[in-house]
This record gives sequence, C-alpha cells and structure tokens, in this order.
Amino acid sequence: MRIRSLAVLSIAAVSFLIGCNNDADNKFIDQANKAIESEKNNITTPSSAVTYAYEKGVDINGYTLKKTSNNIAFDIDTKQFTIMNGDNVTYAPKGYKKNSNTYHIFKFSDVYDSRSTYSQYLTRNFAGSDLLVVTTGLDMGENNNVKNITYFNSTDTEKDILLNVSCDYLNISTTKDNIYHYGSSNNVFIPSTLSGSYHEYGSCCYIQAAGGNVYLESGSYSDLFEIPNGSSVNIKQSEGSNILMRVNADSVRAQSTAKIKEINDPTLTANTIQSYLDNTEYNFYRLTTEARDIVLKEEKSGETVTKEGYIQFKRDLFFDLNGRSITFDCGQSKGVQYDGDSTPYYPGILVKGDSSINAFLVDTQSSLYPRSGINLLDCSIIVEGSTDANKPVNFYMNSGKIHDVKCTSNLTGSYRNRPAVLVMGNVSNTDRESERHSAFYMYGGYIKTEWGSKADTVIKTGDTWRKHIACKCIQPRGNGAIVNMIYGDLDSFHYCISCQGTAAPNVDRYGKTVINITGGYLTGGKEPAYDDGTHESTGYNYTPLFFPQAGEVNITGATITGPSCINAKAGTINIYGGVFNAIGDNPSATAGDSGSAADGSVIFMESNRYYQGAIDVPLNINIKYATMTSKNAYIIKNSGYVKESKFILSKASVTVEDGVFNYKKDKYASDLTESYKDYFECSINGGTWNQIA
Repeated sequence: MRIRSLAVLSIAAVSFLIGCNNDADNKFIDQANKAIESEKNNITTPSSAVTYAYEKGVDINGYTLKKTSNNIAFDIDTKQFTIMNGDNVTYAPKGYKKNSNTYHIFKFSDVYDSRSTYSQYLTRNFAGSDLLVVTTGLDMGENNNVKNITYFNSTDTEKDILLNVSCDYLNISTTKDNIYHYGSSNNVFIPSTLSGSYHEYGSCCYIQAAGGNVYLESGSYSDLFEIPNGSSVNIKQSEGSNILMRVNADSVRAQSTAKIKEINDPTLTANTIQSYLDNTEYNFYRLTTEARDIVLKEEKSGETVTKEGYIQFKRDLFFDLNGRSITFDCGQSKGVQYDGDSTPYYPGILVKGDSSINAFLVDTQSSLYPRSGINLLDCSIIVEGSTDANKPVNFYMNSGKIHDVKCTSNLTGSYRNRPAVLVMGNVSNTDRESERHSAFYMYGGYIKTEWGSKADTVIKTGDTWRKHIACKCIQPRGNGAIVNMIYGDLDSFHYCISCQGTAAPNVDRYGKTVINITGGYLTGGKEPAYDDGTHESTGYNYTPLFFPQAGEVNITGATITGPSCINAKAGTINIYGGVFNAIGDNPSATAGDSGSAADGSVIFMESNRYYQGAIDVPLNINIKYATMTSKNAYIIKNSGYVKESKFILSKASVTVEDGVFNYKKDKYASDLTESYKDYFECSINGGTWNQIA
C-alpha cells in the first residue's frame, strides 16, 4: 500500500440497506473481495485490484449491476469492494466502515462526473476526452483515451490524491496536496506553488518540478527530469527508481540519450544557426555565446535573398537560449505561403514537417537576465502541422520570454494585426479530411506584444485613420490547431488569444481549434490613444480572448483582465475556476458580422449564424467556481446581431453552476426581443451574486 493512509479518521458506521441490491450483485462483490484477499499487500490502485480479481476469474469491468442507480466502489485504504447508491453504502463486507475521506473511495463509472466528491475509476466504456479537470482521485482503468488531465483542488482541505492515469499531459494545479501518481503520463508538470509532496511510481517521458517535495519511488521511470533554474525542490530518489537523467538548478536541460552541442559563436546568423539545427548528430543545442543580444536578419547576395532571417525546426530538437536574447528581423522578402491562406507571414521560428516533430525552446536563465528571450520584429513563430493525425507537429516553449513583438512596416490589408505565435491547422476551403495537426505548448513564460511607432502604424482608409499595426499574442487557425497554455503570462493591447471564424459559404474553414488555459494571466484588449492628439482612439475594441468559431476553449484557474474578458460568437467555452475582471465601459459596443466588441461585461456574446459564412454553430458557455467582476456592466451580455432587419442568430446558452459574481448593471442581459427569446438561454444554478455600486 503506497498511498498514505490517514491515521486519524472520523469513521461513520455503514448502513446496510437490506433489499436495495439484487442478491446476484451482493454475491458478485463477495466473490471480488475474496479474489483479492491474498493480494492486498500488492494492491496499490483500484486498477491493480481489478487485475488481481480478473486473474481469479472475476471480471469487474465486464459486470453490470442489476440496479442501475448503484455503483461498484473500491476503498483504497481498506482495499475492499462495495456497492454504493449516492452517498450510501448499500452492500459491503462484514465489519466495513465507510471512509470519511470520500476521495479515498473510487466509484466505478463509464462517465466522468466533475461534481463528485468521490474519486472515480473509469470503466472500459469511457468515451475519452481531450481535457479532464479533476478535483479528486482518478483511475483511468484500461483507458488511454484522454489527452490532458489537470488536477485542481478548489477547497481548503489538504488531500492525499491517487492518480493512476495514462495521458499526454498531467498538470498538477494545487498548493498543498500530496499526489501519488501511477500510470504512464508522457509529460508531468509540478508547479512552484506546491508545498505538499509528489510521489512518482509511474512511467513518464518528461517531468518538470518547480516546487514541493518530490519522491521518485522504486519502479518509477523517466527519460528526462527537470528543475527550472531558480526553483526550490526537495528530491528523494529511492533505490530502483529509473530516472535516467536528473537536471538540477546548476545544470542545463539534458536528455538521457542526448548529444549536447554548445554554440559559442558571437557572429551568429540565421544560416549558421540553421546549419547547427540541421545537423542530425545532435539533438540538444545550447547557446553559450557571450553576445547578449543576437540579431538574425535576412541575408542577401547582391539583390538575391539567400536566407529570410528565420530558423526552422524540422525534427525532434531542444534549443536552449541559456539566458541570451535573440531577435528575428525578417524584413519583407518572399515570406512563407500556406495552403488555403493567401496571407504570407514572415516567421522568426518555423516549426514544420510531414512527420512527428517535438521541438523544445527553453530559456534556463530568464529570471537572471530581464532581456533574455525572443524578440520578434516584423515576423512570427509559426507552427504548421502535419496532415497525418498520428504525426503531429508540436512546439514547446518552457519559461523564457517573447517580447517587443511589433510590426514596424506600414503594412495594410491582410498583413495587419499579425500574431506573435501562429498555429496553423487546415484552412482549406474544400479539403475537410486532411486536417493539419499542430500544437503550441507554453509552460510558464511571457509573451508581450506592442504597437509600432506612430509613423509606422497610423493608416488611412478612405477618410478614416486607425492604428491597425498591432500584434495578437497567439492565434490558432484551422482544424487540428491546438494551444495549451499552463501558468503563462500574455500581455497585449490587442487580443491575447484569438481565432478566425468561418470564411467560405457552407464551409467551416477555420473551426475546430482547441484552446486549453490552466492558470496564468491574460491581460489585453485596450487600444491606446493616438500620440498626436488629432485622431481619437477607437477605445475598447479587443478582448483578451476572442472566439468566433466551432471549436472549444477550456479555462482552469486563469486570471483574465480586459475591457470585456471574453468575446464569443460560436463554439463551446468551459470555465472552471479563475478570476475574470472586466473594466470597460462602452454600452453601445457591437461588432456585427465581423470582428470583436467589448461593452464592459465579463462575457460579451454575439451569437451569429452567418458569421462570414453560412454555418450554423451554436454558442455554449459553461461556468463553475469562477470569480467574475464587471466594473461597469453585466456578467454576461448577449447582444445578438440583426442584419438588414433579418434576425440571423444561432442558438446561444450559458450555464452557471457556482462562483462569486460582482456586477454593476445586472446578472445578464440580452438584446433579443420577446419573439426571439428561444435563441438565448441563461441557466443560473448557484453562486453568490453581488450588485456593486
């Protein structure tokens, strides 16, 4: 038994409800407990109990209780199976006492219940999920169909949590709990705020620990274990732990199989860096040149451009800036053209390939060098995916900074408002089968985008002057594009994260992106005033998050501040915890059939069926445990959109489960008339609501 059993428990006697179960169910539980009796000392998880029972001929995963409202349950402390109905134990072995720590009891189910105070064991019929936010223990059983799992403790109680999970990313978002991890999570992230303990029993490709007490237990395995510089972590490694390479605060990041190449060249150019990256002899490069600031410009031979000023990742690779600052100044040469997209973008870093790529960019001394990181001048980081779903192209940014991102050239039309990070999915008008699979992962770190100088950024269109040359922080575009941000910091006058809507009749060209935000900060959305005083600023045009398409956003524990925090037109947005502060005051705001708007409400909705294309995409927003404040308006505002006196709204709904909500005007508002009330539904099932002066 490896999970710690709490010595002091408030024990409640089990109430045996005779007749509530079918006798066959009771006999089955007796058989299951008898089957594992001799193996109790070897049982560490509910899965191991299920396996031992199966080896003795008792198939728990294959058994269906006769009473459908009941659940099989397993107590990890007593190592016994029971039958439960809600909070009641309806059948258990003689002498069993129900555990008062409900998160030590695992209920068996094929559906994950985010409201349960019990831990959960997912049976083989569980359908899977891109993201699970769990607040109790979890055992995934035979399933390996979850991509991302975040553990989040929303209570003041310190818990002992068992996680037996197999996923791509496991994020620990707690300050005090003790986590016991089994299974095979590829990447595990332990935050600096953890004061409890993390116990690794499983198999991981990569573990990053920035705080707490980390125990690498016997039988555990990891290719790469990293402690970011400046972090304080207590490590204890047991005999029999196969952590092949441990990286501490005094060493660079490394792999057990890595050949490390240090680049010490004060005259680095884009071409010379590219020649290093293309050398397949090495898979880890560390920038050690003494030059603090390196500028990579386009290179010419006469009038011919021989290098556009960017570096390209085309295979699995680690590139460590080692606290140095590197600036990409790409100019306006031919750029890069993408299928289905007529806009050329000039990359500083291009991550592209037809096979699986995992490119890592790390900056191990960002806290020591305030200027360290990446400067993007007139260019972007571009991640272009593969058409093969089994060969995704992933780019990871670990800590470090992307800053001073701006466009200095007087560009117009589709060149304006480019993002610092562009994640390209499939944006073809016709090809809906060959999605491009690409992802940008941000773990910590900082992205700040700027406006250019006044001379470069004031553009006249007809009789209207506007400042258009600004940068979004991150933009995922098209099917298969993913953004995962964990404890990062985005700061922009423009959007922090924005998506495209549909752009062709009857074709969802840009939809089905996925954005996952765990912790961290998004601050943005206010256009600054003009410098010369002759033209008025358009004011609060943008929001930290702009989402107008048939994709999905999952927000857990983030802090978002802007004129309005979210402007949504379609898709699904799930909010679990977090702090949202809306500070705008523009009651007449409306964006119509294109662009964003913000009136000062926390969530500003414009559900529009024909947004740039005849696609009917419902808008659904789900909120739980959030703290939201609107300084001058509503928590939720659905403005709708009427064009040429024809109502063209799609269905929109908001569900609020719990949280604290402070509003100036009212809880929510809708501009829809009575005859169109069926187009918007706001369901408030709980929470504390306070009207402020």
